[in-house]
Amino acid sequence: MRGELAPVIGTVTMDYLTVDVGHIPGVHVGDEVVLIGKQGEREIKVTHLAQLAQTIPLEITCGLGKRVRRVYVSSAREHAKWHRFSNEQVASCERNP
Repeated sequence: MRGELAPVIGTVTMDYLTVDVGHIPGVHVGDEVVLIGKQGEREIKVTHLAQLAQTIPLEITCGLGKRVRRVYVSSAREHAKWHRFSNEQVASCERNP
């Protein structure tokens, strides 16, 4: 939030989570929150989240529920080129968002 990292506290349930923003000045309800991507000088990459979860990036992106708002910067196929996913992996993710 506001270009700063905030730790998740408690348990992630369905598509809800709670973060500690006490160290970030000026935070208000309705502020933009970036789960994957760039805000300010900070960037959270899917590859980094996958490393933390000991899985592959595709599992992270496919695991996001339908109710989580998405803003796409490039297509899944363009993304696949950068991460060397097979066409079958991309198609699987597109079928099971």
